[in-house]
Amino acid sequence: MQANTRFAIGLLVSLALALTAATAEEAHRAQGPHVHGLASLDLAWEGKVIQIGLESPAANLVGFEHRPEADADRAALDAAVATLKDGERLFRFSPEARCRLIEAGVESALLEGVGAEGQEAHADLDAEYRFECAEPGQLRQVEVGLFQAFPATRSIQVQYVGPKGQAAAELTAASPMLRL
Repeated sequence: MQANTRFAIGLLVSLALALTAATAEEAHRAQGPHVHGLASLDLAWEGKVIQIGLESPAANLVGFEHRPEADADRAALDAAVATLKDGERLFRFSPEARCRLIEAGVESALLEGVGAEGQEAHADLDAEYRFECAEPGQLRQVEVGLFQAFPATRSIQVQYVGPKGQAAAELTAASPMLRL
């Protein structure tokens, strides 16, 4: 069942991304492939499950993009990873929906250490989350807490697909709420 759910969510996200490819390609050309201060978030909602994928330049989250060599760099990276894994802090859903974090993971060439030289110039931190909502019919919004946790993040481009269709949005510190 879990594999089927992941496949369905992946399919929904792929569909949403394909349908908004022209907009994304235009934004990509205007901003370049890696823009400090900008992150992207994909959210797919099916039934009781919400899957979120976050991609951000490491500079937004830790202040650098090179392999951590100094103790201060390693500590900053460890702190950022711990914060990113705290999905319930970063994503606050409508309380009535009673959503809870099922799993969270973080990946980056910075975490791999040796062999990350090719990624150093523009390293990202990617996180994936899976939430389950006891009352998905009560889900109306999600407040994204990334701006508070990582102040260097100025804007988040969101792609969303769910029961009411698909949408795109831009979130900022002044407007961190995604209406579902």
